[in-house]
Amino acid sequence: MGKQKFVLRFYTTNEAMSAEFICKSNGIDGKLIPVPRHMSAGCGMAWMTDLEFKDRLIDLINDEDIEWEDSAVIEI
Repeated sequence: MGKQKFVLRFYTTNEAMSAEFICKSNGIDGKLIPVPRHMSAGCGMAWMTDLEFKDRLIDLINDEDIEWEDSAVIEI
């Protein structure tokens, strides 16, 4: 069994890059990744982080008015 990660998918590359900046500025570890195959592509980028950061990440992204399209928990 792999490790569970939380993936947040964005409508645009600009939103994905803004999310990366906000996350790194607020100590949420993670990285931009290509959207996993089972998710619709959108802009093709998603932020992946440890599952423990899920609620904090969503709150922070929403507080910063960054639009996001979808989320999922994946195993890697």
